[in-house]
Amino acid sequence: MTLDEMLDWDASSILPLLRDGSLSAREYAEALVGRADAHKDLHAFCSIHSETLLRSAIAADETPRHERGVLHGLPLVIKDNINVA
Repeated sequence: MTLDEMLDWDASSILPLLRDGSLSAREYAEALVGRADAHKDLHAFCSIHSETLLRSAIAADETPRHERGVLHGLPLVIKDNINVA
């Protein structure tokens, strides 16, 4: 399995890899940002804060295992679909 293949997996498949250290939050975040950048023409995101995401991923990797929550290290997307005009 490659990291590119993993980008199509759901959270329930990724979380065990993040939990056991097979995949770092930073590696996963970098791959997700790379995919989003490669598909900018889709306009799927109005903004991506790549630097913040990568800093957060690094911090997630450095957090001691006993302090990690269930979704620790998993990036989440917030969909803005409310018309505020």
